[in-house]
Amino acid sequence: MADNKSKVIYIGLLFLLFIIPLGRLPISFSESLNLPQLIILYTVFSLFLFICWLILSLFKEKNNLVKSNLLYAPLGLFFLWGALSLAWTVSLPATFTQIFHFSFYLPAFFLAFNAIENDKKREKFLWVLLFSAFFVAIYAVHQYFWGLEETRQFFLIYKTEIQVASHKNFISRLYTDRAFSTFLYPNTLATFLMLVLPFAVFSAIFCDNKNDDATRIIARRVIFSALSLLVLFAFVLTFSKGGTVVLILSWLLFLLFKVPKSRKIIAVAGFVLLISFIIFVAYNGNYVADKLQPVKDSSRVRIEYWRAALEMFKEKPLNGFGWGSFGRAYAKYKLPKAEETQAVHNNFLQIGTELGIIGFLMFLSIFIFYFIEIDKRIKNADNLSPLQKVFVYGGFVSVLSFALHSLGDFSFYVFSVTSIFFMIMGVSLSVCSKEEKFKNKKLLFASLFIISGFVITLLFRIFTAEAHYLKAMNSKDINEVIEELEFSTRSWTFGEDEYRMSYHYLLSQMYKQKMIQERKDFSDEILGQLQQAVKYDKCRSLYWRELALMTSLLRNDKDKSVEYMQRAISLYPTLGENYLVFGDIYMIFGEKEKASKQYKIAYEYNPSLKEKINERIRESE
Repeated sequence: MADNKSKVIYIGLLFLLFIIPLGRLPISFSESLNLPQLIILYTVFSLFLFICWLILSLFKEKNNLVKSNLLYAPLGLFFLWGALSLAWTVSLPATFTQIFHFSFYLPAFFLAFNAIENDKKREKFLWVLLFSAFFVAIYAVHQYFWGLEETRQFFLIYKTEIQVASHKNFISRLYTDRAFSTFLYPNTLATFLMLVLPFAVFSAIFCDNKNDDATRIIARRVIFSALSLLVLFAFVLTFSKGGTVVLILSWLLFLLFKVPKSRKIIAVAGFVLLISFIIFVAYNGNYVADKLQPVKDSSRVRIEYWRAALEMFKEKPLNGFGWGSFGRAYAKYKLPKAEETQAVHNNFLQIGTELGIIGFLMFLSIFIFYFIEIDKRIKNADNLSPLQKVFVYGGFVSVLSFALHSLGDFSFYVFSVTSIFFMIMGVSLSVCSKEEKFKNKKLLFASLFIISGFVITLLFRIFTAEAHYLKAMNSKDINEVIEELEFSTRSWTFGEDEYRMSYHYLLSQMYKQKMIQERKDFSDEILGQLQQAVKYDKCRSLYWRELALMTSLLRNDKDKSVEYMQRAISLYPTLGENYLVFGDIYMIFGEKEKASKQYKIAYEYNPSLKEKINERIRESE
């Protein structure tokens, strides 16, 4: 019976490993059943597996609950520090989102490390990982050569249901002819393929199982080699320049420091490539310059993000602005013409701005302790089976690629990539791991069980809130929409929709619409919901701007309106729309000179507002 229960846990983990990278399938699945975000379901399911595993281990005679691992401390401390940031975060919804994601990563890592304890299970894990990557890569190839136009149409149709598609830059990305498969962004796809490629390559190298005959070994080598080429080809179709540099660099570092015999070959090959490149540049300088221009533009944008992040770090160096809050606080620090963003495009720097130097050091220690652990296994590689070598060497290159790519990308904040990353870390470290003995086993079990149950209860409330939100969005009756959104706020008071808009803010807009339609006074409801919105998300300029405008219109309170508007501008000083609304507020109170001054500032920051400004000036005359 215990073996059967253990098998259920193992199969459940493999199911998550397979389904999470196939992003498009969950989208259509959730649409057909009218479900909230499947990330919630994934997290609840992973915690359920974890609880089942705890119960199963509790009744085992052997003390084999946990195997020793240096990563327990940095992972636990990092999560704890991130959770504590709820006390000082500028955005409760954003911080809770990151805590929520990590509540999946921890049990996923833990189960991958502890439940996959032998080569038979590792082999199945490997096949599922590569099989999922096969579908992702095949779709990327199909998308690039035949399906990009179809994909553009798909995201245009479902742009109201997919958060990323709502970003103003996203549609333009669809026309860059770069494959992104099921990951929405080409660079994110490149990160996933970099994680998987080492396992395909090392499977082709270490496929000489003693129990297999020569024909079967050749067949396995051909299959894994073909898969490696397919994954690499799909990676090329992402045209990720930073990813390409990281891919080459990570493999070079592995060969230089872990395969000493390859150093002479690398040195000769590197010298030949250097001479060839110099000759090519000498005769084709214009071609190289044209190809480097997009790299320069991309680097310029990232440098702008990094400058703003450093300014944020200087302001709160110890504990940061709160986990996941960079995108909310960034507008205050961005340069006037810099692009908007939710991510620094540097995972380490973003963690520094959100969790301060303490969180940064904890995050860095996760990688340090991982490489310390995996290096012990590499040094003992001669005593490992071929399959164990696949996971040890593959895990090293995979995690190294992720760490290096983190210097110029936001992959740590993408659930579909980071969830696989933590599973890979766990299963690669499961090789040659030792069991941990515990004196107070039942006390430990009870504590973990209670914590998991508490988290599942919270997730159930979030699930309920999103279910009511979806029902509200599918209703054409404004009274039903308001009723369902109120259910959402009661279930999860600082929840957000898929566009990261507060339920309270949405309710304020619904009450405003109802007031216009029914010509009844809903001033208290509108202002009350906006007050709740700014309470939980202190850095949202939009919420403060709307609160200022509604206060002037519904309460005729000039002092409060100006105070709220000044707060909105302080949070986003380079947004022309803020000054436009500020001018409107002054117009409401008959102060045309002050209004004119705000309109001029609005035009300076956003010349496209010229028509709206002229229209307001004409109406005031």
